Parts: sequence; structure tokens; C-alpha cells
Amino acid sequence: MSKRYMYASLIGMVILLSASPLFAQPPDTLWTKTYGGAMEDTAYSVCPTSDGGYIIAGVTNSMGAGDWDGYLVKTDSAGNVEWEQTYGTARANGFYDVLETSDGEYIASGWTTTLFPFSNTDFWLIRVDSSGVTVWEQIYGGEDHDTGFTMVPALDGNYLVVGYTWSFGTGGSADAWVLKFDPATGDIPWLLGKKYDPGRPEYSGELFFSGCQTSDESYLFVGCSGITPPENWDVYVVKTDSAGEVIWDQLYEWGSFDRGHSACQTPDGGYLVIGTANPTGHSDVLILKLDEAGDTVWTKFYGGEGDDKGYGICPSGDSMYLISARTSSFGAGGYDLWVLAIDTLGDTLCTQTYGAEADEWCYFPKMNPNGNFMLPGFTSSWGEGGADFWLLEYGYEKEPGVAEQLIESPIRITTTINRLAYDLPGQASLTLYSADGRRVLTETIQGQGTWTPSSQPSSLPSGVYFARVTTEGYSARTKVVVLR
Repeated sequence: MSKRYMYASLIGMVILLSASPLFAQPPDTLWTKTYGGAMEDTAYSVCPTSDGGYIIAGVTNSMGAGDWDGYLVKTDSAGNVEWEQTYGTARANGFYDVLETSDGEYIASGWTTTLFPFSNTDFWLIRVDSSGVTVWEQIYGGEDHDTGFTMVPALDGNYLVVGYTWSFGTGGSADAWVLKFDPATGDIPWLLGKKYDPGRPEYSGELFFSGCQTSDESYLFVGCSGITPPENWDVYVVKTDSAGEVIWDQLYEWGSFDRGHSACQTPDGGYLVIGTANPTGHSDVLILKLDEAGDTVWTKFYGGEGDDKGYGICPSGDSMYLISARTSSFGAGGYDLWVLAIDTLGDTLCTQTYGAEADEWCYFPKMNPNGNFMLPGFTSSWGEGGADFWLLEYGYEKEPGVAEQLIESPIRITTTINRLAYDLPGQASLTLYSADGRRVLTETIQGQGTWTPSSQPSSLPSGVYFARVTTEGYSARTKVVVLR
């Protein structure tokens, strides 16, 4: 079984837009690119970079030192390759996530296979410079399987990586595992990390696939908890404080194969969880709305008679959300990428499929500085090999006259580290987005002035952010680097 399908099986064996809620003109792909070689290559994560391009992370067995290797591709704003590099040993390795640091370097997280005991896995963290040269590498784990998936910027300038551990699990089973690490060195201040399970002895394992910061300086982690064999999984959501201590945890179940893959906070203080559920004997895309205490507000299922799974969610910043999924119920054949735009009630504003006769789907979408969305994944219908990295920009083309209008815009903004200066004709809205597409701040600004992070809560950690200043008829975007 290929590593791509191993991961798909593990997590559930995936866009919303800054546009009019009426969708007079549906959004679409603006461009797509494939990367890779003659064998199989799968992208799991993309991160907009401060130079206007993108960094893509995943796995390859088309090139590199081992059966599978971590694979990073750096592109310009149009998806053209600036550099690409594989990482790993003669054993199997892979990346599931990548983020940019505040000084323009990159950190990737994933798994590496151990030599002794043979074929077990460990958390794998690696930092590279802006050219892809390794700065440091760290491996964490024990004598059993331990795997890191996605990262979350921590509130104190460090990073969290989420996954699972068999080596240090409770009672010989797997526990969801969160490690905090220093981006400068990769060292972990939490000895053995933080482990989580729901305290149900009949359940034999827990996993976290992703997490997010919350507005009250806490974290929300999502994954699954269950029994295997047989395959019987429930969605598992945990909210912790800044030290990783549990505030609340909840299990949610509808069938035998339910799991949460990603989440984001909503403006009312609640959360949207995206994943997979099996309420009627086949897998559907799950959209679960929770209140701030983790209680269910509403639940929506989307799918057909085939196999449909939800992977990622990205807020658009205007009360709409983009969901990336895969579907075998609709589309051109095999599995296709399925993009759903939903409103705050979970109702679809538009849905579209992309693919051909073979398989393609995407994982976790991110918003870029243009307000469009980047989707990383793989395609078996196009490209060089059995499967290639697949990157799509999804959104709206500029309408005729927009470029001329922006040139004449009365909005003037300039940035330096920890500072955004503005000169406006009147009142405007300043919205700040994190590198992973989350809206982290919205406030009103007016006239001439300066915005700095010193007046913001400590929940705005060091990192690269994208600012959008909007006033009637005009909009301007730029990046802001925050250093605490």
C-alpha cells in the first residue's frame, strides 16, 4: 500500500471565498500546477510565503534517498518552481505540514521510520533556510509508532505539532500527542509532550490530526478516538489552555467510522469541525458546529451513495468558509476534489468538483494575500507519474478595470517589522490573517496613523501575517512581520 493511501486510510479511510454571498459568478480555479517525478508524489500542505510565493510539503517516492522522502517545493506567486528538495534517509520519511518562520525560513513536520525497532515511526521536525538547506533536524518518539501531522503556532512564539504516540500511550494503546518546540532549535520544553485520551477504557487509541488557536488564548485540537479492530471511531475534540491542560473534551458519534480532520473558530466563539461521518452506512462529509463549551449546535452531512470525506476548512474573513473534500459520488470518475463553500449555518453556497478519470483530491486549504485559496493535494490524471503534487489557486479573476482602480486607490499603507502605517481618506477596516489563512484580527482604522502589535493581546504570536485594508470601493493588501 502506498504511503498516500496509508495516510488517507488513517485519517478517514478537503473552499470558501472572499466574494459576494449571492455568488452571481461562481469562483473557479485560476491556475493549477503539478510537481514530481515518474512515481508517486503527494502534497499535504501549502503555506503562502512572505516573498509572495508558496512552500509546499509532502512525500515522494519518485526521487530522494529512500522508499519515501520528505519533499519541499518552493514556488513563485504563479506556482513556478524556484527550488525543490528531498529530505530523509534510506528508510521511509514524509512531511505533512510546513510553516514559514518570522525570519523567512521554513519548518516542516511529519514522520520518519526508525532503524530499531524496524519500521516504527517517530515525530520528525526539520528547519530549512530560504534556499532549502537544512538548519536543524529533530526526531522525537519511543520504541513504538509515533507520528506528527500538522503544526500550530503557539501563543508564546514556539510551535505545537500534533499527532499520536503508541510509545508513551496509556495502557499500551495510542494517545493523541502534542509536542511544543522552539523554532530556533527544535528543542521541546514540555518533557514527553502532552497526551490526551477521553478516559474510556474500551477505546484503544486516540489521534489528533490538526489544531488551531482560539481567541481566549487557548487551543482546540481535533481527531478521533476509537477501537481497532474492529474499525469503530468517534470524532474527538479537546480544548486546552495555553499550557496544554484540558478545559473540556468531547466525543461525537454517528456511525462506525467518524473522525474530525480540521477545525476553525467562528466569530460567535464557537467552532466548525470538518471531517468524515458514517450516519447511513457510507462516508459523508461532516460539518459540525459547536458552541464555546463543545456542545453541538448543529450537524450537516454532505455526500451521495459513494465514499465522500471532508479534510480541510479555511475561513474567508466574511462569514463564509471553504471546505476541501474528496468524492466518489460526484465528478468525472474515481475520486475527485470536491470544493464546498458554506455559510455560517452550514448551508452550501456553491459546490464544485475537479478531476478526470483517475483520482485526485486536496487536503488543507490556505488563504493567500489576494483573498483567494490555495489547495494542495495530488492528481493521478495529470502530471509526470502515477501521482503528482497538485496545487490549485481557487477564487476570482480580477474584473476589468480593477488594476486601474487599484493604481488610483486613495489607500496608502507601508510596513516594517511590528508596524503598519496608513494614510486613508476616511474610515477603513483592517483585517489581519495568519499564514495558514485564519482571520486573527479585525478593527476599524481612520485617517493617518500606525498599527502595531504592542496594543494587541499576547495571542498574536511572532510570525508572518497578511493585512487587508478595505474602504468603500477600494482594497489594499500587504504582509506584516510580528516579532515579540
